[in-house]
Amino acid sequence: MRILADENMPIAQQLFSKHGHFETFTGRSLTATTAQTADVLLVRSVTQVNSSLLGEHRPGFVGTATIGVDHLDQAFLKANDIAYASAPGCNANSVAQFVLSSIATVKEHLSNLTVGVVAQGNVGRTVAGQLRALDNQVKVYDPHLSGLTDQVENLSDLAGVDVLCLHAPYITDGEHPTLGLVDQTLLETLAPNATVISAGRGGVLNELAIKQLSNTRPDIKWVLDVWHKEPDVDLSLIPFVEIATPHIAGHSVEGKRMGTVMLYQRCCELFNWPSVSVDLGIEPFSIRWPGSIEALVLAIYDVREDDKRFRAAMQLPKAVEQFDLLRKNYPKRYEPRSYRVEDAPDKIKPTLTALGFEVADV
Repeated sequence: MRILADENMPIAQQLFSKHGHFETFTGRSLTATTAQTADVLLVRSVTQVNSSLLGEHRPGFVGTATIGVDHLDQAFLKANDIAYASAPGCNANSVAQFVLSSIATVKEHLSNLTVGVVAQGNVGRTVAGQLRALDNQVKVYDPHLSGLTDQVENLSDLAGVDVLCLHAPYITDGEHPTLGLVDQTLLETLAPNATVISAGRGGVLNELAIKQLSNTRPDIKWVLDVWHKEPDVDLSLIPFVEIATPHIAGHSVEGKRMGTVMLYQRCCELFNWPSVSVDLGIEPFSIRWPGSIEALVLAIYDVREDDKRFRAAMQLPKAVEQFDLLRKNYPKRYEPRSYRVEDAPDKIKPTLTALGFEVADV
């Protein structure tokens, strides 16, 4: 069995090499010639898997170590009986960490806000849950689901929120397309000094609206982790953006490892490989209570460092290449679940637990 995996999938060799010939490839550079030798093809979001890539070749399995599947031609895969899977929820905690770090940076406090969350998949639910745990009023919008806690019927019902979090998938057709979903009409109605965090898929936020609102709503702060035509980012947007990062919200060590593990578990089911329990291999770090949740959130992950790297690197003529290099060489970032908080006040411990931290003496 020949197994091809994106080079940015940690622990993939450790898990998959025992089951066949294992090789890695660079995500955007995978050729049809190479792809069509794979029995198992493991990708990330930068690789488009479709008829152009696979041709007449029919691998036994295609897996993406991401929550999104817009880069997979699902109709093609289904029509040709090619088994495929994604890794839903693998990086939900990582994206929530990015959101909290962004709010702590821009708003300087994490409580007593009204927050709108667009989409209630694994990421959106995790973000909404953690924001509720921090004593915020949360409104959620997802036309694909019903009966959700704090659900609003229309996108326009998010008018007046202090923070708007976008976690919708990229959908261009059907009853509820998301391309350009969040536009100037909604953005004009946000609360004064609102913050917009786009950490789902580029294109859900109409990027043109950022420039259009620069005169009428200069108070709005923008946090962009995803971009409509990435890696070919519209560099003229960056001066308008408070925090700009290269699609790394989900790039925690735990999130990336879990994506690989979930695909491995699916292959165990599909190919009758012996199923084994996989430890993510992370010993918890100890950190002393710094005096506030905001300080704690920023102590373990300060999104401003990612912003600095992004602005320094994203210069012509090699901005496209730099976008991918920033992702490939992203420094190790650990989620709250890998930290044990020492000396936290008893009254704050339930909140820390809700955010995923391990708390000493609980």
